[in-house]
Amino acid sequence: MKTPTNWLALVIALAAAAAALPAAAVTFDLSPFAELGASYERNLLRAETAQQAIEDSPTGDPRVSDSVRTASGGLTLEADHGLQAWIATAELSRADYNHFDELDHSAYDGIAGWRWAAGRALDGELGWRGTRRLDSFDNRDDSISNFRVERQVRASAGLAITPRFRAELLLRGDRRENTLVNRQRFDVEERLADFALLYVAQPVLRAGIGLRRVAGEYLRRDAQLFPDLATSYDDFGVDLRATWQPSGISTLDGRIGRTERELEPVQDQGFNGLVGHLEYRREISGKTSARLRAFRDLFAVEDVDANFIEDTGLRIGLTWAARSKLDVELTASYVDRVFAGGTSGANGARQRADDVRNGAVTVNWQVLERLALVADFEREIRQSNQAGDSAAWWRSGLALRLGF
Repeated sequence: MKTPTNWLALVIALAAAAAALPAAAVTFDLSPFAELGASYERNLLRAETAQQAIEDSPTGDPRVSDSVRTASGGLTLEADHGLQAWIATAELSRADYNHFDELDHSAYDGIAGWRWAAGRALDGELGWRGTRRLDSFDNRDDSISNFRVERQVRASAGLAITPRFRAELLLRGDRRENTLVNRQRFDVEERLADFALLYVAQPVLRAGIGLRRVAGEYLRRDAQLFPDLATSYDDFGVDLRATWQPSGISTLDGRIGRTERELEPVQDQGFNGLVGHLEYRREISGKTSARLRAFRDLFAVEDVDANFIEDTGLRIGLTWAARSKLDVELTASYVDRVFAGGTSGANGARQRADDVRNGAVTVNWQVLERLALVADFEREIRQSNQAGDSAAWWRSGLALRLGF
């Protein structure tokens, strides 16, 4: 995994590569952007009962909801030269809470990337991302600020072996850490390698077989304090993947295969089964499009003392261009979430399982070319088989965007 020094060197190298090209041969765009917003979140602390709200509240009262003002701004740089393209984005944001002012905070998000090609046979990407954000209060029993600091480095390459066959390789490293001491047992580092051999008949079909390996390590988990929890995991999977576009108005995308997860030092709590997704997208009319996604995924657990998460669910979405400058997006989802292994299943206790239902609507009004007004509403209900872990919350917000 790369250190922060390596990440900084990567960004400098990308900038130097762009600067080294003849200025006249480079298409260059530097765009500032900003957003001002206000929102209200009902049950911000995700409390199940009034008593739990009092226990979780930093002020000792049952209030768990709050309004928040946000402001953000940044720059996006885009440049291209022939078959090469560079992009970098830096954004800083500030959030101020009306009631829970101890949660006031600043955050950032930065991206740098290089899309490259060597002729028509070889192409790929090199990228980095770093973020710092306030962690949500899902699966928390306090309201102390915890910040999630995430770093990602990725590199991919594709080779056209013949006009019909293509090989693709993706390498990625992720590091996710918490600032709150009692959450640092969830700090994790992952290294992913994904290889695929595909048959390509553009624009109708991409289909083939893929191999996937994920090696993960919990950076600050003490095996003596948490004997039922894994300190590392190793995934190996093989899958069939395809994207089929029989017409210009519909697309079917899928990846289905088998994954085996081995855990250390709790080898008897691993996983071996089918995972994947199937997604259908359709342009219903010139103004309306829809998508449907069914999935079963496997994740590392980063907020509950369990060994992994199995998510099985369904998501639907509908986008409608009500007017030439007015878009409405509706989404809904249902997820059956199982927290497998670990202390939640020890000594005969029930293994935790949640049903999560979520719905959202977003209205985007493009007032001017560089000025937009965005209103959104989101509602989620989580029902758990463990006492104290159920919660229902909703959020509504209004934002003014400049330069996006």
